[in-house]
Amino acid sequence: MGEAALHRQVGGRGVLRDQLQHLRTMAARPNITVQVLPFDVGEHVALGSSWTLLHLDEPSATFVYTEALTSGDYLDKPPTRTAT
Repeated sequence: MGEAALHRQVGGRGVLRDQLQHLRTMAARPNITVQVLPFDVGEHVALGSSWTLLHLDEPSATFVYTEALTSGDYLDKPPTRTAT
C-alpha cells in the first residue's frame, strides 16, 4: 500500500486509529506480510490498483488477481518477454 493510506483520515482520527491497529494485528500473523511504499520512492505502477496473491497447495499453483477501476484479471504465469 502507499504510505498515504497510513495518513489519510476517512471517517476521522478514531477510524484511522482502528484501521492502523487492525493492520498491526494482521501483520503479526505468520501468513500475512504488510508492505508500504514510502513517499520518497515516487510513483509506482501498482498505485491505484489492488493485487491479491492466491497460492493453492494442491494442485500447487499460484495466481495473481489484479483489480482496477473498471476491470479485473487473473494472471497464472509470468508475462512473456520479447527479445530486443
